[in-house]
Amino acid sequence: MPSPTLAANWVTNTASCKAEWMQPLSSQLTMDWDGACVNGYIEGRGRLVWIDLVDHFQIEVEGIFIQGKLNGPSNVFDSRDNCLYQQIMVDGIANGEGSINCYLTGFSRVGQFVEGKLVRGIEQTDGNQYTGEFENDAPSGQGELKYKNGSIYIGRFKNGQPNGHGKRINTISGIVSEGEFKNGELSGKGIRTSPEGRREEGHFEHFMMHTAYHVEIHLNQTGKQYGFQSLELWKQQWSE
Repeated sequence: MPSPTLAANWVTNTASCKAEWMQPLSSQLTMDWDGACVNGYIEGRGRLVWIDLVDHFQIEVEGIFIQGKLNGPSNVFDSRDNCLYQQIMVDGIANGEGSINCYLTGFSRVGQFVEGKLVRGIEQTDGNQYTGEFENDAPSGQGELKYKNGSIYIGRFKNGQPNGHGKRINTISGIVSEGEFKNGELSGKGIRTSPEGRREEGHFEHFMMHTAYHVEIHLNQTGKQYGFQSLELWKQQWSE
């Protein structure tokens, strides 16, 4: 779940006290503040509640405000997606260690935030868990992805998916695929091995062997050859 686009707006309550709103502004947005008002701005520790009468959502903020801007450790609960944001804020933007937990979807993030975006940490979504580097709010760089089916990918990511050199381990079949990945699939030069000793090396497309450079077929304990006689049968066997 990406961070919202930051666009500062000032909102004034009925006591003529201003607070900074960091999202697109609604004409029916109101706020309730239970702390001090200094020189026309909310100030110090307190609880701020944003209420949107058009889109019917509420955001509760607990923390310290300096001249209307949230600074320091904070708790923010957004009713739109039932997400709790626990972050260190600098002038209303997350900078430092923090976490996001969305109770309806199971989405979560924890790690290091810079200018409101996660740059290094852990993300859980749709039963999958990613640990590593982020860029523009998406897994990018070096990381590890544990799929909900038990498989594991370790390697390079770009735009939220395995892209570049990496290794995927199918923990059910024991098949290991290593090489160049594109949009989550082994596509390019790679090597694939199985627990029985089979080994394929060649050019892959969408996890399927396209051009075989080298194939090893070993003998089982009885001395009988196992493996496959044709590339088409190898493709069927190795498809994931």
